[in-house]
Amino acid sequence: MDGKLNELINDTITFILNLFGLFFFLMSLTSILLHGYLAGLLFILAAIITFPPTANLVKKELNTSMTGVRTYFVVFCLVAGAFSAFPTTPTTVNNTTNNTTTIAPSTPTEVTMPAPTQKSEVTPTPKQNIENTPLHLKNNYKTK
Repeated sequence: MDGKLNELINDTITFILNLFGLFFFLMSLTSILLHGYLAGLLFILAAIITFPPTANLVKKELNTSMTGVRTYFVVFCLVAGAFSAFPTTPTTVNNTTNNTTTIAPSTPTEVTMPAPTQKSEVTPTPKQNIENTPLHLKNNYKTK
């Protein structure tokens, strides 16, 4: 039973790694076509590291092995670098030298508020006679 469970876990992990590798490969193609080569290159490197067959080939050729945590960290850094390599949102600039077609900003419309119908009256608070109020002082300090 233990061998079948380990085989099922390995098959599931391989399937998930293949999905991530395919996702990174598709991201590399779209980023090369739409954004730029640097982001696409970083996504391709993440896809190569993620695909199990290419990861095993790199492990054999370079005679190195990477643990799962190290692989996750490397792929995370590559994907973060690829996302930061995306260009910023382009802004349109009017570079015409002809000033005949300038667009004037619209003038704000005036909003009229109706006048208040009643005047608010201030009601004074009654005065307190503080001369006859007792003053209580408590001694909160304890002496030894």
